[in-house]
This record gives sequence, C-alpha cells and structure tokens, in this order.
Amino acid sequence: MKRISVVKRFSCICLVFMFAITICMAVQAQEVAAKPIKLRAVTFLPKHLAAVAGMKMMADRVKERSNGQLIIEYLGGPEVIPPPAQADAMRKGRIDIGVNAAERFGDIVPEINVLHLSELNPQEERQKGTLDWIDKYLKKKLNTHYLGRATSNTGFFVYTSFPVSKVDDLKGKQMASRPLCFPLFRALGANPVRPVEPRR
Repeated sequence: MKRISVVKRFSCICLVFMFAITICMAVQAQEVAAKPIKLRAVTFLPKHLAAVAGMKMMADRVKERSNGQLIIEYLGGPEVIPPPAQADAMRKGRIDIGVNAAERFGDIVPEINVLHLSELNPQEERQKGTLDWIDKYLKKKLNTHYLGRATSNTGFFVYTSFPVSKVDDLKGKQMASRPLCFPLFRALGANPVRPVEPRR
C-alpha cells in the first residue's frame, strides 16, 4: 500500500510540475506574442520633405492594420545615415527598410539599373516578374528584399542656368546628374558631376 501511495504522490507531483511548466510556457509565449515587431526605416531624402511624407503614412497604416504588432520606426534620411552608406547599412542589418533611389545600389547590384529603362508601371513590373528578378540579385548581393517602387516613367529633364540652342552649347559645362547619365553627358561634351545631396 505504501508503495502505491508513493507512486501516486510522485505522479501527482509530476503532474503539478508539468502543469506549472505548461502555464509558464503559455505565459511566456503570450508575452512574446504581445511584443510588437519593430523595423527601422531610413529614406534617401530628409524626413521633413514632402517626397517622403508617404513613409509616415505607411508606418501608421502598417501599425493600424497589424493592431500594433508591426511597427515601422521611421528614423529619418541623410541626417541619420548618408545615402551612399545606406545600402551597406541594409546589408549589415543596421536598418530594416530602405527607401532609396535605384542608382544608390548600382555599384553593388548593377542589375538594378535596368529599372531606369523600364517602360512599365510598378504594377506591370510586379505582374511580369520584374520584381522577382530584381529581388534575386538584391538578396544575393545586398542581403535585402525588393518590395517595389512607387514611381516609374517620370521622364528625364535637363535644366541649365545658361541658354542652349545646340548641343555644342553643353561642351565643357559642368552638369549635375546621377551616375547612370554620366556617359550621356560625356558624349555631349559636358563634365558630369554628382550633386551634393540635402542633409536636412
């Protein structure tokens, strides 16, 4: 009889112990589930500019739709990380979301430069597999995922502070441009330079 009561007592202790562990695990799982996921975001333009106002709207919408479980912390732009260093910051995991111009990644992922030649809008690029194609290279070379772009077919404009009536008027002139267009300006006889970017 004593042996049975010892076994019963041991079984009861084990059951209570297992029940306590189960409750502790459930509480911990609930606490983990209750903690929101935070993603750090940076843009290539300063935070106060209208061109990146959509970032705050997106962050607000994501927080609302996820019931506060996913939070995008918009840190800012060049005042936080200079645009040339943002690609590397993403690769190293210092930031989670980067809103940037494609040419910023062109040195590391030259395949991304095809986006400048695309005549498709963002929705068509998604449907035709362009996003998947670009994503493959960004994953491999930058440890990032390509989610898409907001604009396309924006055109290319050249503004000068001097009159131009013929191509020769550009010869020897200093022209601020993105690196993708340097060969064009050199072919026209101009001296292309990268513009200084706003930091505030």
